[in-house]
Amino acid sequence: MCDRRRIRRVRRSGSAPQQVVAHAPGRANILGEHTDHQRGLVLPFALAAGITVTAVRTSARTAEVLALDIGAEDRFPLDEVPGAPPGDWRNYVRGTLAEMERSAGPLPGMRLAVTGDLPMGAGLSSSAALGSAVALAALSLAGEEEMERFLLAAVLRRVEWEWAGVRTGLMDQLAVLVSREGHALLADMATLDTSDVPIGAAHFAGRDTGRRDVADGRYQERIEECAEAARRLGLRDLHAATTADADRLPYPFGGRVRHVVTENARVEAGAAALGRGDLHGLGALMDESHRSLRDDFGVSTDAVEAARDEAHRAGALGARIMGAGFGGTVLALWDRPPPRGWTPLDPGPPAWAQVVR
Repeated sequence: MCDRRRIRRVRRSGSAPQQVVAHAPGRANILGEHTDHQRGLVLPFALAAGITVTAVRTSARTAEVLALDIGAEDRFPLDEVPGAPPGDWRNYVRGTLAEMERSAGPLPGMRLAVTGDLPMGAGLSSSAALGSAVALAALSLAGEEEMERFLLAAVLRRVEWEWAGVRTGLMDQLAVLVSREGHALLADMATLDTSDVPIGAAHFAGRDTGRRDVADGRYQERIEECAEAARRLGLRDLHAATTADADRLPYPFGGRVRHVVTENARVEAGAAALGRGDLHGLGALMDESHRSLRDDFGVSTDAVEAARDEAHRAGALGARIMGAGFGGTVLALWDRPPPRGWTPLDPGPPAWAQVVR
């Protein structure tokens, strides 16, 4: 796996546009949960569902934001962007525009209308979709060269860290920005090497088991436990840990190590199974992943377990909790269209922006 694909730079010609539309998808993650922040392996894909931002140039050095789906508004100066309260969606828009100015130069005043069909708090990476759509709209509106997308992913992760207070890895941003339509993205978060794996006849679907908030402390607690486990092992992170290392550590640190190590192995095996069309093998690996997330990483809930049981009764080949955990979406795999009551998670293209006029 050494694709190291990059999205080519596009020089925008002529005067800066007055209006642009940008769309960024959510993402589903087949395997590789809680491995990205440990520089491990992941296997996500971009969704057809996502967030769309329509940006209109204005004369003032301010940003006006209308979140159409929730009936909320925001307005702030671009010269000195203020933070919003912790857990507020406004931090993603404010932080993205502030970090884009820092990385790409001054932006024009703008009015942003935000809408989408991607639920917030469901483990489908609505925050990465929102940030990506805002960033691409702002760049296009400014008439700037499109930023290299691996660099843009790093900028958007800084928004998560510095503005939202969530120490995520880079998986969500990469899935949103560089996934190839109809393919999963096999990515090594230590090297950022990537390769594409065709999804083929796999049918993925989700069931939301209740909103969870990655800023509520439990996600950060797991990251801190991984960091402490790595410190006890004399490692930078758990990327190079082994199952023998897991056996050396007490609860909960041993379990955290065991999950990361075995999940990395499942990603490799799962990418190979998906590539050859072995959906039963992939489903078994998804079930193993869930047991590890439940027993070794401790992020499942009763509602999640009930949804998984229902998926298997309905003929799913595998099912697991997806995202940070503690609620959110259960991802299930079928070899046919999913049954009623499960929302199809159809693959879609990566984020894009286009000039309206």
